[in-house]
Amino acid sequence: MSRLTEIAFNHETIRVVCHPNADPDCLGSAFAIMTSLKGTFPGKDIAVVAPDGIGAVSSKLVSYLGLAAEESLPEATGLVILVDMPSMDQIPSVKEAVKAKGIPYVLIDHHVRDKAAATSAIYSVIRRKSSACEIVYGLLDKSTLDVKARQGLVTGIVYDSRRFLLPPDTSIRAVAGLMRKGASLRLAVEMLTNEQDASEKMARLKGASRVKLYKAGDWLIAFSRVGSYEASVARALTDIGADLAFIIHEDKAALRLTSRSTDKFYKRTGLNLSSDVMKPLADAFAGQGGGHPTAASVNLSATADEVTSETLSLVSSKLGLSEQDLKAIHTKK
Repeated sequence: MSRLTEIAFNHETIRVVCHPNADPDCLGSAFAIMTSLKGTFPGKDIAVVAPDGIGAVSSKLVSYLGLAAEESLPEATGLVILVDMPSMDQIPSVKEAVKAKGIPYVLIDHHVRDKAAATSAIYSVIRRKSSACEIVYGLLDKSTLDVKARQGLVTGIVYDSRRFLLPPDTSIRAVAGLMRKGASLRLAVEMLTNEQDASEKMARLKGASRVKLYKAGDWLIAFSRVGSYEASVARALTDIGADLAFIIHEDKAALRLTSRSTDKFYKRTGLNLSSDVMKPLADAFAGQGGGHPTAASVNLSATADEVTSETLSLVSSKLGLSEQDLKAIHTKK
């Protein structure tokens, strides 16, 4: 019996909680945990919670799994299992409920370790893997996973490993094991292939038209502002030439900064978007966020100008450049 199963044995109402805009890695992990625990404890109340919604890229996977995620924790929740996030800072409503009621929680993640969150968890598994699904696959009793759960894990691994690019060895072995039990790599790729709708295309074009460029040594840094599809816009900017892209979404409540960098930029500079940029920004502007070395985001209480200035300062410092070495490039000529 795994440690996770031992912990679940002592609780009747269990919720597996996803991060905002839950992606295929998060949902594949959550569904597999739910399925495994339900198979082991058929009488327990176990479900998935997505308190801040499910990302568009996950739509086909959610349909395939037949997953109806809840939006909040029920009053009787006895155990929370966090997947694919370093802490509860990204989900304030869950954090408040857990703190107020003293609900114990488990943490399963592959991002930069949050010491406070890991220490407070009754059980934490934080490993440097390409995906949370890979970690979950190693934790669960394989006999408790049905075909849908295995397919969800394969889809999550393919998504977060960027088609086995980061890092390839262990993710390929995990998928091979899942495929031997009926999962399909072809189906995973099909579920991750979503045609962009008109609104996403428009957001990408707006992001490109509003871009502000900076040259930092040999690197190009792009900033832009859009009202939706920030991650897609950030990827679009790195696809067309930016080494580092930051997208600002500002509304009345807060400001959200989403970032992406190329693998080449990360490997040559060692700049980790999560620990070197998002965490310092969160500390400076009373924010919450995190992510991966090459993909991260944060919610902040600050203006766009303040965030842009501080972000450029953090990046230039990490690159060993002075702010005078940062050159603004005119894009309207």
